[in-house]
Amino acid sequence: MRRLAILACLALSSVLISPVTTRSSVTAANPDAAHACQQGGYAALTRSDGTGFKNAGECASYAARGGLIPGIGEACTATATVGCLVLDAVTIREAALSGDPVVVTYLSATTYTLSGTIRFTPTCQNGTAGCDYSIVTITGNGTFSASDGTNTLATGTWTASYSSPDPYSFTDAAFSSTTCAAAEIQMLTARLALTSPTGSGEAWVEVRLDSSADGPTKDMVLGNFYTGLPSGYFHTADVNGVTLTC
Repeated sequence: MRRLAILACLALSSVLISPVTTRSSVTAANPDAAHACQQGGYAALTRSDGTGFKNAGECASYAARGGLIPGIGEACTATATVGCLVLDAVTIREAALSGDPVVVTYLSATTYTLSGTIRFTPTCQNGTAGCDYSIVTITGNGTFSASDGTNTLATGTWTASYSSPDPYSFTDAAFSSTTCAAAEIQMLTARLALTSPTGSGEAWVEVRLDSSADGPTKDMVLGNFYTGLPSGYFHTADVNGVTLTC
């Protein structure tokens, strides 16, 4: 099923729009952390010393005072070899993708909302000299919530990793190889391990930003969630909460 990502990638590899230079981070002092404490989310979070919270208010107060909460996305500084992907309350909705050109059909009001930070390396295009899938590394963490449009179904944390050969690509508009910083089409796929008080699950989430194309796969976040949590494919073309630096 994960190969629907290939469908979503049909324009070839892909992910994010022209690189932005703003350095973004999701830290415990930000509203994202306080939000993660709500709707029972505090039960999956801890202080930096490993101790838990009695309730959402205690958790939010700790975050507001600048307390560090493992699992909330950490700060990331981009370098020549390391890129940063920040998701700031990005909401993806249950959907089906089909056809060529791709048509997105939203199936229900069920959503996932993701916040956190992902680091990736290298920042060169796979297949170019000195750059191949064997050296790709993706790490990171953050928080999630799932909703049916009325009720919160789950809240918790996620950690990111890489599985070869998930889509990972930096190209110009003609799909010729380039660097992340110069790319018009950027694609990154991370595997997520999700944990919440109501269960755990797995997913892959694919991000594409594209300053050259049109259609539902131009700018998007696409996810496939499975095992233990609301499952299926989830999509959004709203990438306002997505920041990529490299």
